[in-house]
Amino acid sequence: MSAEAIRKQILASEDQTENSIVVPEWGGVALLLLSPSAKRRAAMIATFTTTETGIDGERTAEVNTQAMLPSLVIACAHDPATREPVFTEADLDSLAEKNGAVVERVGLACMVIAGMTKGAVDAGKDDSSTIQSDGTGSVSQLGSPVPSAS
Repeated sequence: MSAEAIRKQILASEDQTENSIVVPEWGGVALLLLSPSAKRRAAMIATFTTTETGIDGERTAEVNTQAMLPSLVIACAHDPATREPVFTEADLDSLAEKNGAVVERVGLACMVIAGMTKGAVDAGKDDSSTIQSDGTGSVSQLGSPVPSAS
């Protein structure tokens, strides 16, 4: 296969993964969680991280844990019927004021679908991965989240 044929195949592939979650605490609402594009994922990560360069030239990233889980929910939560995003960036502070355990549960499900878990990072290293081909899996199967607060 030529490089051009490979390029066309990759660009034409439908690689978005999805999963559904029901949130009883929010009136039993069902959310469709869609994996963000690489561009959307980078923008989402930028909303909850800051990078600094020390005097030694070494770069360090700090995670704003207050914004991390709401940012994940904003990026991944969609209406199951229309596939439209449920939230916008303007909802960050409002989501941060919701029940922390609920936002965390939904946010962790978003981490799985966005490929931001240890298991997702390790998936390409061997064939014993627990990530299913459709991108679904549970947080407990996939391991702990990659981003960590200092």
